[in-house]
Amino acid sequence: MLKTKNIFIVFFVVLALIFGFIFYTFTNSYLNFLLIKQYEQKIKSLDDVLKFSLLEHLNDANIKDFAKDT
Repeated sequence: MLKTKNIFIVFFVVLALIFGFIFYTFTNSYLNFLLIKQYEQKIKSLDDVLKFSLLEHLNDANIKDFAKDT
């Protein structure tokens, strides 16, 4: 009886670790996906600003201010 109980406890712990790893993997990949999409949108917005000459002079301060605003 004691060996069977220990086997089920070990099985439960291994199963919980597997599900935890799967959850971590999916959430990490989804957060990376959201971050990439956010940066893509900022790059597209900056490209539009540069195309239509909305910024007169392109320098580090302008780009940082634009990034904070978007």
